[in-house]
Amino acid sequence: MYLAIFKVLFSSIQILTVLTILPEKVGLTAQDAIMSHLLKCISMDDFACVHRDSDNLSQYPSFVFGQTQVQRHQQIHEPDGLSDMSVIQRKFNAVSVNRALLEGVSLIVVASLLDKAANLGGICRTCEVLGVEKLIVADLAKIKDRDFMALSMSSENWMNLEESRPEELPNLLLSFRNSGYVIIGAEQTTNSTPLHKIRFPSKMVLLLGNEKEGIPMHLLSYLDKTVEVLQIGHTRSLNVHVTGALLIYRFFEEFIATKT
Repeated sequence: MYLAIFKVLFSSIQILTVLTILPEKVGLTAQDAIMSHLLKCISMDDFACVHRDSDNLSQYPSFVFGQTQVQRHQQIHEPDGLSDMSVIQRKFNAVSVNRALLEGVSLIVVASLLDKAANLGGICRTCEVLGVEKLIVADLAKIKDRDFMALSMSSENWMNLEESRPEELPNLLLSFRNSGYVIIGAEQTTNSTPLHKIRFPSKMVLLLGNEKEGIPMHLLSYLDKTVEVLQIGHTRSLNVHVTGALLIYRFFEEFIATKT
């Protein structure tokens, strides 16, 4: 956790506002915000640059407020080796990809059959994080839904989104097939291939089913293959967002992760 201290009035109220209240107001999740009890452990002595009169703070080193300082303030004593800070949590883990190596690699996710905004928000976040080329939904107005935004984490700002209603899916899927895509459906059928046994094509459209009804019978004939996640529990199936994320990551692992 890095705190840059500028030439402003420094008080616990301001720190609390900037580091906890403002993140909450803009939708940052609790796990990504700084916990208020940690702020109480911060002493002015931890920030030497506060007392320095300079317009250029870049000459001063950054100060890391981590677990060892929390332990010092709370007088927590641990056995040797447990306070090692060589491994710390990292919230952002984006890597660069050579786009030239991804020529001919394309995944389009069709989520027009999904009804719940929360599932759409989760799928949008997954698609953006894992490099999906395009996400198609039934109604673009859903991205303004609070349930969508609670899970999307603003991923809709970077995701290529298009709209196609369920009744338009037959023509949409045919157009993708004519463009060289293989149409894969996430569905449990009598001839589904288990996810762990399949080799995905490099140009693929993934159709996700409705939360309750799955993929309608009349759309199954437009699919080149159906894929299911093998399960050993008694519950009928996984949530569509979870299933979609598993299939998307499998594609990412096979065609994109190796190019980083």
